[in-house]
Amino acid sequence: MRSRIIIIVVLVFVVQAFFLILFFGKVGKTPVEHTPIPTYIPVFEAKPTLHVQQVSFGAGKCSVAALDLLGDWVKAGKPESAAFEFQSGTGKTCLATFPQDVLPLFTQPNIWFDGAISCSTCHGSDLAQAAAKMSLVDYANIIAGSRRDNPSAKGNDIFGDGTNWPQAKLYTMIFTRQMPIGRPFSSPQKGPIIHVGTEK
Repeated sequence: MRSRIIIIVVLVFVVQAFFLILFFGKVGKTPVEHTPIPTYIPVFEAKPTLHVQQVSFGAGKCSVAALDLLGDWVKAGKPESAAFEFQSGTGKTCLATFPQDVLPLFTQPNIWFDGAISCSTCHGSDLAQAAAKMSLVDYANIIAGSRRDNPSAKGNDIFGDGTNWPQAKLYTMIFTRQMPIGRPFSSPQKGPIIHVGTEK
């Protein structure tokens, strides 16, 4: 009787081992789970070495913090194509234009920090899909603001009237590092030092 119980226990163990090998492959192999849906926006890992960052796009001759350049453009009345004055980080008076020096801050990747997607990736031309119903793809859309129901609608102002730039919505979002998305907390509050414009 005792030997029969031992044989039954051994047979049960062998049958279980057989089915495990049959259904799960080799013993010790761990099944790997994959997500069937890719993520839309990559996750960025903060890099502590990004305290000082020099970015160059175009043939700029003057260095300035990105947020300061935006502020000088706003204070100049947000001109679409005319040159506007800004002060470089070294105190020189310089000239820049929206198409060459401001628009890339919204439309080019890797400007605000290493690995950054462009602002227009999330704030694209399709307002129904764009974050905050705001498009940052070109001058007209950028000026139109956020929370727009359709392309012809005027949205909420993000720039202010130019007299108190630090109170503007865009300034706050950038200065507090909420935008662009994935921005490391170690990055400069006014954004990277960029080389833009020409000396006046």
